[in-house]
Amino acid sequence: MKTRIATLLIALSALTACSDASFEAHQSFFYPQKPEGMLLYADQTTDTTNVYSLDSWTATTEGDWFDISPKECTIPVGMAKLTHMTLTTTPNLSGVNRSGRMVVKSHDTISQLACQCTWLNIIYPFANYTYEGEEESYATRKATFSQTLPFDAVKTEVRFHTYSSGATLRSDVEWLQPAETAFPEAGNYTVKVQVQPNAAKEKRVGRLTLSSAGVSSVITVEQLPEPEQ
Repeated sequence: MKTRIATLLIALSALTACSDASFEAHQSFFYPQKPEGMLLYADQTTDTTNVYSLDSWTATTEGDWFDISPKECTIPVGMAKLTHMTLTTTPNLSGVNRSGRMVVKSHDTISQLACQCTWLNIIYPFANYTYEGEEESYATRKATFSQTLPFDAVKTEVRFHTYSSGATLRSDVEWLQPAETAFPEAGNYTVKVQVQPNAAKEKRVGRLTLSSAGVSSVITVEQLPEPEQ
């Protein structure tokens, strides 16, 4: 009987120990989650993300073209925190896409890809994307911008967002002229473009060049010839 009681006491003691033990939860992730990574345009020098974590963490960068802040966060045990993280860089004058990672180390290690492309944020005309090699990612993406107009077109428009002050929009032909050419502040712009009808028998091509922070992107405008009667 004493043996059975002793065995029962041991079992109860074990159950009590299990019930008193605290459950440890660990979780960290970037928010919003971007599987493809963060994309910065060529004249963009800052962007933001958030780190959600149940654990204290430290952060580093893989890539020397950008920096992040903060690089550490202390979180009390049993608490959770959403921390605002800022990425800073310089305009991309390298001529190639730049990529790197933000790495956060806590109970687990997580990372977020960041890429800065070589083109400006032209919203319209829509970009035509191609990729270098077999991998389709921000790091291998290239963008070109073009539109085709009928022979009797008298106007069109372009839309873009600049991240730096002092942007300009220039045409290389007389028949294609933007209503605005200078943009003193960063922001969204819709620019009307005046077009002269094409009375020739051949198509013609003009180029609008958007420049911001030392970076230029070209919009190629093709105008069809007047159809034969």
